[in-house]
Amino acid sequence: VYGSNKEMAFDYLRDRIAARGLATATRAAAARLLPTGRARPAPITQGLAFALVDEADLVLIDEARTPLIISAAVGESGAEPPYAAMLSLVRALEEGADYRIDRALRRVELTAAGKSRLAAAGDALAAEERPGPWSLKRAREDLATQALSALHLFHRDQHYIVVEGEARIVDEATGRVMADRKWERGLQQLVETKEGLEPSVRRETTGRLTYQQWFGRYLWFGGMSGSAAEAGRELHLVYERSVVRIPTHRRSRRRWHGLRLYGSQQAKWVAVSERCHRMSEKGRPVLVGTRSVKDSEALSEVLAAAGIAHRVLNARQDAEEAAIVAEAGEAGRVTVATAMAGRGTDIRLDSAAREAGGLHVILTGFHESGRTDRQLYGRAGRQGDPGSAEAIVAVDDELFRDHAPVVARALSFGRAGRLPALVARVLKAVAQRRAEAKALTGRRLTQSSGRNLEKMLGFANRPD
Repeated sequence: VYGSNKEMAFDYLRDRIAARGLATATRAAAARLLPTGRARPAPITQGLAFALVDEADLVLIDEARTPLIISAAVGESGAEPPYAAMLSLVRALEEGADYRIDRALRRVELTAAGKSRLAAAGDALAAEERPGPWSLKRAREDLATQALSALHLFHRDQHYIVVEGEARIVDEATGRVMADRKWERGLQQLVETKEGLEPSVRRETTGRLTYQQWFGRYLWFGGMSGSAAEAGRELHLVYERSVVRIPTHRRSRRRWHGLRLYGSQQAKWVAVSERCHRMSEKGRPVLVGTRSVKDSEALSEVLAAAGIAHRVLNARQDAEEAAIVAEAGEAGRVTVATAMAGRGTDIRLDSAAREAGGLHVILTGFHESGRTDRQLYGRAGRQGDPGSAEAIVAVDDELFRDHAPVVARALSFGRAGRLPALVARVLKAVAQRRAEAKALTGRRLTQSSGRNLEKMLGFANRPD
């Protein structure tokens, strides 16, 4: 069977949901024999024997923080959903005093003072007989936390886009729209309400699975990736898999043009635009990697103002992805892309582009993991082709704001031009080290909660 990791894992989860109540072989056999029994449906997944995982570090490490969830629609209680009222309520709360935000772990926590203010406001709404979870402490605080997350942690044109009156989730790892995915526990409806959209029907979780749980059930699995070595320790600790380095098929001809750090976003975009113009004039194709849809469109405006012809590839152009990537290796072509043109994408050069020096890659914002950055650089100089790469970033980029805010603010104070290369390297090292440490903590929490939940479900489903 060949397929995407998400769909295959969801197939396995659907099998588990369908087989509830028939947890043992004896029960399943009895259900088939007894005319009144419930026959076990034919499973989609034919056992977990052997798996070969492409881009293994992406699947097993980077995507392991997000559990796979299947949910079912449930009706709203009361005449009016409580989302608008809750958003209005939490907007009055103060960060630091009433709640704390850990942007690195994407988590919001209410303080004691915030819970008290929430309780008082909830009592007032309950007294007005407003529908919603106002009188239930746990439900009220959970929805308030989700509302704060919708306001401060989930941003339009980064974590989701609005298309045809719908808020559609953007996969941060691939940059693609996940049209059939919805956030749970009211978050989807709160984001929709924040954007002035009609809230969709609320959904409740019917099944949950983590990649650690799923791959742990295979008799054997392995995989490959161009950036697995850095994650070798975690792959060994979590999955008991060792990493072996294999030499490249042909000697790499990729050249590194260095790292440039600027004091503002505007200065960064101008520098990127100038670099695109210079490389394009030489006949070299250019691939510019951005962190979000918003960034790709901001750079597109700068390039258009400078008269530089280019194509943009982000979640809005996912239907044109194949055509844009096919043209990205043509001589003089400038392509601005999110992660859609990153990991695993093969950009083929035409003869004129190869003679001019090959593809030039520009990274405009570091990711939490240096492995993701290396995957973008790896679009250039593939299979012995010529190519080059560089990074042009700003001190107020997302990574530095979230993981080295004090240093970033100090560096950006009164400076808009280029900063020393040594400062850039130190800032990058500090921010990525902190980001990867927090990401590891998040993955361990996911793994721990998955194990605990599985134990509880195992006890609840134990045969009489």
